[in-house]
Amino acid sequence: AIARAVEFIKRFQEPEGCFWGRWGGNYIYGTWQAVIGPIRCGVPRTEPWIQRAGAWIKRVQKADGSFGETANTYEDRSLMGTGPSTASQTAWGAMVLLEVFGKDAPALWRALRWLAAHQLSPTDAADPALNPDGDPAGSWCETEFTGTGFPKVFYLRYHLYRLYLPLLAIGRALA
Repeated sequence: AIARAVEFIKRFQEPEGCFWGRWGGNYIYGTWQAVIGPIRCGVPRTEPWIQRAGAWIKRVQKADGSFGETANTYEDRSLMGTGPSTASQTAWGAMVLLEVFGKDAPALWRALRWLAAHQLSPTDAADPALNPDGDPAGSWCETEFTGTGFPKVFYLRYHLYRLYLPLLAIGRALA
């Protein structure tokens, strides 16, 4: 059953190496969803299709270590992997880097450092210009739409994405 599922997933890999996301915005999320499960089920991270996915993630990582992707990728695939940096998308990218390249990957640690640097301090949390939603210190401000209800029609801000996804990425890397 796992082998059949992996073959099914592989059929949907984009030429660039990423995967279309559907529920999250968009290719960063899809790539995270497509590679983590197979690796955790025993597919070697050295498989060419997984390495292509990892190479794509590295290509779209910003110089500061973050990741961000606009929901407009559902309408214009040339925008894949581009957009404002967000905590949730940086966490997705970090988890792909961890699974594909391991705990010693410099790109992983650039993403984790970005997450640590963008966690709200007590001063930042009190500043409405930096924190329009009034999130508490220790969390992350995320005003972008990173969830997808219906592509090209309806996008979401899952208010917990910006909290649990960075913690999940950091926790996995430190475990």
